Amino acid sequence: MDVAGPVQSVVRSDGSNIDLAVFEYGDRSNPTMVLLHGWPDTHLLWDEVATKLADRFHVVTYDQRGHGESTSPQSWRDFSFAELCTDLLAVINDTSPDSPVHLVGHDFGAMYAWDAICDSRFDGRVASFSCVAGTNLDLWGTFARETIRRPTPRRLVGLSSQLVCSSYIFSLFVPGFPRVAFNTLGKPKVWTRVLRTISAVSPGEAVLAPSLVSDMNSGVRIYRANLSKLFRPRRRHTAVPVQMVTAKYDVAIRRIPLSDAPQWADTVNFREVAGGHWLPMTHSEEIAKLAVDFAIVHSSPN
Repeated sequence: MDVAGPVQSVVRSDGSNIDLAVFEYGDRSNPTMVLLHGWPDTHLLWDEVATKLADRFHVVTYDQRGHGESTSPQSWRDFSFAELCTDLLAVINDTSPDSPVHLVGHDFGAMYAWDAICDSRFDGRVASFSCVAGTNLDLWGTFARETIRRPTPRRLVGLSSQLVCSSYIFSLFVPGFPRVAFNTLGKPKVWTRVLRTISAVSPGEAVLAPSLVSDMNSGVRIYRANLSKLFRPRRRHTAVPVQMVTAKYDVAIRRIPLSDAPQWADTVNFREVAGGHWLPMTHSEEIAKLAVDFAIVHSSPN
């Protein structure tokens, strides 16, 4: 069916001067599904998925702080997951004040969504969570610590493969390097080739925002503000049902560490999609169906 373009609004994050660019599809009387983008994307990542959901759900996407059309804080400290969760709660309270929402997060959008569902501020506000090509940083940190303390061949393989996949992160902390690198990587033709190489995203599927270079640099501040969680992981549990949607050919997130996810939630379902890291671009139909099916199972009777 044809779906009208999104309705745009601005939501002010609680207790801050951060204005968030919010985009809504569908009828507000339907259950609400909030889609969270990761690095280096904006709400545009979800356009194809959102249009496939909008006949059954009130779909909400937004640009994270520092991305797209949303306000960018000056300090990297203002990019902590706690602050991102405050933004998310403001969006939920504005777009679905009376009913819990279904969360779908990709990449670091999934990472801070994990923090949200373990945060008492979100009690009763989230009905389900689909984690797409993402992880829980506390889970990662705990997995690494326990693997070092009680190594097994499988866990060592999982830890070493994840370290290799994540090794690029350390280059982001070299002074001046990210800005120089992103001035090149952020060129549309270059980033389109990168997406095709590492995630089999065709040029027609690639979604690039005009703010790409700026968004890449904001992502560095998110890493800087939150990487310490890996070294001081907290064990936190959630009653929110979780669906782990993994990408079979993901270059960033490895499957073995995620196998500990059931220690963090009462209900965890695993689904694998035969694609690369940017599943919302390459497999929008499949991601939409997985999100819908999981949300329906975990929707409130009313």
